[in-house]
Amino acid sequence: MVRREVLDSIGYLDDAFYPLWFEDVDLCWRILRAGYKIRYTPKCEAIHHGAHSVPAMTIEQRHVAWYGNLIRFIDKHFSTWTCRWLRPVILAGILGRWFASWGAGNSEERKAYAKALRLVAGGHPSALPAAGASAGNSSVVPF
Repeated sequence: MVRREVLDSIGYLDDAFYPLWFEDVDLCWRILRAGYKIRYTPKCEAIHHGAHSVPAMTIEQRHVAWYGNLIRFIDKHFSTWTCRWLRPVILAGILGRWFASWGAGNSEERKAYAKALRLVAGGHPSALPAAGASAGNSSVVPF
C-alpha cells in the first residue's frame, strides 16, 4: 500500500519495466530517494490475482525480462561509472550460469543465458527490448 500523495509526488509504476520484474524495486527506490519511509507490516497480506504468470513464459523470455530490466534499473538510477562497473559483474554472473547449464545438459537454458549475455553486453539501454504495453499505472490503486 502506498499513500496517494506519495505516488502523486514520485509517480506510479514505470511501464518501461515490461513485462515484469524491477518495477516494484524502482518504485521503492524512488520512494526512499524522495525521503519517504518504507515499513514492513507482516500482518498485512495481499492476494495477487491475474497479471503475468512466470511459469507460462519460456526460459528465454524470463532471462530477457530479468536481465533486461536489471540493466534498465541500474541505468536509470546509478551513475555512468557505476553502470560501467556493474555490467561486467552481471556478465560474470550470467557467464557462470551459462557454464553451469552445460553441465546440466539443458540446451534451452544455455540458449537463454547466451541471449542474456548478448543483451547485457549490448552496452546501452537502447539495446534492451522495447517496453510493451502493460497494465502499469492502471493497476495501481492509490488510497
